[in-house]
Amino acid sequence: MCLLQSINHNGDKQMRRFRLLVKQRLLELLKFDRHNKIELVDEQNRKIYITYQYEVDFEHYKNILQSYYKYIT
Repeated sequence: MCLLQSINHNGDKQMRRFRLLVKQRLLELLKFDRHNKIELVDEQNRKIYITYQYEVDFEHYKNILQSYYKYIT
């Protein structure tokens, strides 16, 4: 979230780098999740899941940052 707070949201390079970092973290988490690992053996399913989970996380991060900004102002 701190990284998201500090980058330019209109900057394609910065947002792409952020997206890749989050998706990489999500992929690492999948390696430890035994329940989803069985279902997500197929690469296509894994990509769909990670993309969906990134969108969910990104919205969650934005909501937290908005709450933070309201609190400090």
